[in-house]
Amino acid sequence: MKDLHQLKIFLKVAEVGSVSKASAQLRIAQPALSRQIRLLEEEAGATRFMRQWRGMKLTAAGVELRRTVSGAVRELDQALSNIRSLSKTPSGHVRLGLVSTISGAMTGRIAKRVAAEFPGITLAITDGFSLHLVEWLHRGDLDLAIICGTVMDLHMQADELIVDELIVIGSPESNLDPSRPVSVKELINMPLVLPSNPNGMRRIVENAAAKMRVKLDIRFEGDSFSVLNELTAAGVGYAVLPLSSFLHEQKEGRVKLKYAPIIRPKLTKQLILARPSEGELSPSASRVHRLVREEFAAAVRTGGLEGAHLLFDLRKSA
Repeated sequence: MKDLHQLKIFLKVAEVGSVSKASAQLRIAQPALSRQIRLLEEEAGATRFMRQWRGMKLTAAGVELRRTVSGAVRELDQALSNIRSLSKTPSGHVRLGLVSTISGAMTGRIAKRVAAEFPGITLAITDGFSLHLVEWLHRGDLDLAIICGTVMDLHMQADELIVDELIVIGSPESNLDPSRPVSVKELINMPLVLPSNPNGMRRIVENAAAKMRVKLDIRFEGDSFSVLNELTAAGVGYAVLPLSSFLHEQKEGRVKLKYAPIIRPKLTKQLILARPSEGELSPSASRVHRLVREEFAAAVRTGGLEGAHLLFDLRKSA
């Protein structure tokens, strides 16, 4: 489908704002990709992009085209994927997002299962904070996303996965110890490293502080799991992270930090598996959805997510 191919190229360039980046992600030679954009513009009789030294910016006509066709292209692409997946061996493209704090512990497990059981499925995995993942779900850029929150908070379909304890972590030189919990009130005396707002995990910490009528001292903000760890390792502040994610990184030798539980009150965060509210999952995405839940259950059972608690019974949801 030549026209569909051109529109998918257009949407990718609009998304990343660069012909070279789109070329690399789509695995299409840059001259061929640029030619398809020119053909689309000639056929439509209007310029869709302004060429700038920093990249490609949509014109007013380009913004309108993106608004008009993005949903239709997504639906047609999914329909074709559904048809291909009717065979005994499911195939097609499935896009999965994971909140960055769980990505290190679960990405490899999920990818190995997909590779072993569904070699016809191409699994595209990305990580980020929950706010971004929800936005990408609404835009249709993801089929599934593992995010922080509760099913009630989200205006889309979702299934509960795990609940995880939050801990405070510090540099190797800090005096934190698992046997000496830190209260929320004590956090006010600690320079903190937290994700920038809006962020689910930060909201949990700030809400707890607000109920205790204490003000937190937030010195640095980091918008990725690795950045939070690096800032903490540098000794510029203390971060708040999920226990299971921290212990996984510690087991793998990727962090040499200290931690302590948080008490009075104990802070927890919940992970859910979300999908768009409209339309059904493709057969391939449905298989990945089931597989993700199985892997979370296995990880909790075998200690891969030490400290986390499962929020569903896989036998009852079969």
